[in-house]
Amino acid sequence: MQLGIETQVEAAPALLIERLHDIASWPEWMEGLQSVEVVRPGAHAEVVLVFGNPRQFSVRMDIDCQAGGVFCSLIEGEVTGVQVDLRIEPGSKGSQIRWDIYLHFPLTVPGALLTELRTSVVPRWSRALAR
Repeated sequence: MQLGIETQVEAAPALLIERLHDIASWPEWMEGLQSVEVVRPGAHAEVVLVFGNPRQFSVRMDIDCQAGGVFCSLIEGEVTGVQVDLRIEPGSKGSQIRWDIYLHFPLTVPGALLTELRTSVVPRWSRALAR
């Protein structure tokens, strides 16, 4: 399953990319993310992300910090597969943030949950990143 989500924010792309590449700060703007453990630092990092909403779970991810954003891919966790390609480009009012999220679950994800992710959760993350 693939979700493509775009959000316009009033912040310079360079500022957003700097914050995005500071992986340890992700819990400050990514609602539901409780903690980040950086296992291997650097431009191609390995991290453990601990989420806590609605229940606690963790995933080990490869995070590739690139000039225009980040690419994340699942190493291990409670889901079958996750990839996130997050791109930041100049927009008409600051920056255009594009999330391409690929999810692979061993079961069907309820439509209401996907709608909330697409229309509410990811746009809130984008706006919080810009603060």
